[in-house]
Order: sequence, then structure tokens, then C-alpha cells
Amino acid sequence: MKNNSSGGVKMKVIRLCDAPTEAGEVGCHGMAVRWLITRSDGAKTVLMRVFEVEPGGDSPFHSHTWEHACFVLDGKGKITCEGKTLDLEPGVALFVPPKKLHRVESIGTTPLKVLECAPSVAEEAYHQA
Repeated sequence: MKNNSSGGVKMKVIRLCDAPTEAGEVGCHGMAVRWLITRSDGAKTVLMRVFEVEPGGDSPFHSHTWEHACFVLDGKGKITCEGKTLDLEPGVALFVPPKKLHRVESIGTTPLKVLECAPSVAEEAYHQA
């Protein structure tokens, strides 16, 4: 990790492989999260993380008060949101509006890796679960 600064909050540069990893939230199967940008980095309003879902792994159906944008980096999967199921593969971007019931599942032979950008409140909720 490398931080650069001209004063105040420092810019952060981090490689995915160097990001701290935590187990997925309660109810997740075969899922881990790598924290790339968090409040501890000085990010006051946004976070960036990568979810890694092992083949056959999934998240439970859930919703939250914030929106989030995702980009599939690797693997194959499906997202179900409000009863509609869509395929996920590298290069696919998606937006999940607030308060929409959704879940993700990995259906490939390699882990599904999804980059997510969300409001910083998502980090607080994750650690309170």
C-alpha cells in the first residue's frame, strides 16, 4: 500500500491482493470481502470493496437503505433483484437501488469477484451485523 499526500487526507493506492479480507456477513455462504477504501482511509462518504464468492456460494436475500454500484471483475454468477434474475460475468456493471430485495450467487467454476462502491454507511452496517 502506498499513501501520497499534499496535506490533509492522504491519497491511498492499494493492490487487491494486499487488501484486508474478512468473512462475509451472517447468512453468506462461501463469501469474503476485501476492503479497498474505507473511512479509516479518510473516505467520508464512499467505500470500495471486492466481494469474492466461491463457486456455489451466495448471499441471502437482503435489502438496505443505500444504493450501490457494482462491476464484475471475474467469475460467473447471478443476481436476483425484486424477482428478476440476471447473469453476471466479467465486464458487467450493475446498480442496485436502495430498499430493493436482492441476492448474489456464484455459479461458475472459479470465484465470482465483484467490485462494489457504496456509501460509507454500508461499512458501519457490515461491522454491526
